[in-house]
Amino acid sequence: MKISTRARYAIRMILDIAANSKNGEPVGLKATAERQGLSKRYLEQLAIPLKNATILRSVRGKEGGYKLAKPASEIKIGDITSAVIGPI
Repeated sequence: MKISTRARYAIRMILDIAANSKNGEPVGLKATAERQGLSKRYLEQLAIPLKNATILRSVRGKEGGYKLAKPASEIKIGDITSAVIGPI
């Protein structure tokens, strides 16, 4: 099964946020983009459908960013893929 680039990048983004969120603190997209070698603007576009699907939660402010809306163990690859490209 082939996975689109959009879905692959969304999966990488979620994995990076899960791995780098210490004590539930939000992770900035700029840092995620630098670590993953991806465009920050592209990650911003992916964050919107992931927020709507209640996979991510945004935090505003100077120390803001994104964090997982539920435990990483409850998030499935299919949920991420469906959120960014539609139902499979």
